[in-house]
Amino acid sequence: MRIEKDGKSKGVIWNEWDGLECYHHANYNSGIRDRVGVGQWEIEFRDNNWIYIKDKGWVEFDEKIIRWIR
Repeated sequence: MRIEKDGKSKGVIWNEWDGLECYHHANYNSGIRDRVGVGQWEIEFRDNNWIYIKDKGWVEFDEKIIRWIR
């Protein structure tokens, strides 16, 4: 997995994966906080390859299922 090299840390993504797991912190050991479905989601923060979906939690950016739309 890798994040697009545009340097974005805020914006809106399109997620192709139904049930994408969102974590409490930017690592898998922090536990699942929520899940999101297919659609667009607002991003508030970025930590290396991890992005924070507003009010949902952290996900690792995977260009196979996530892309920036604005």
